[in-house]
Amino acid sequence: MALGILFIDLRTGYTPPNLFSYLFGSILAVSTTDLLMLVLDAVIITTVELFRREFSAISFDEEFSAIIGVPL
Repeated sequence: MALGILFIDLRTGYTPPNLFSYLFGSILAVSTTDLLMLVLDAVIITTVELFRREFSAISFDEEFSAIIGVPL
């Protein structure tokens, strides 16, 4: 797609209507739902990073994780 836009841009005598918006989008097209999904993604990633040790210990061996003191 980028190559096609480049060739159209190099062509003389043709003025296309803002083809770069196809490549980069428009900030006005971002909806409230998209922003809420971004916040939810950040919360999930932060939770997983904070509890990485506990998640991996419980996933592999629940009994061993209890022995080493990982709270269940």
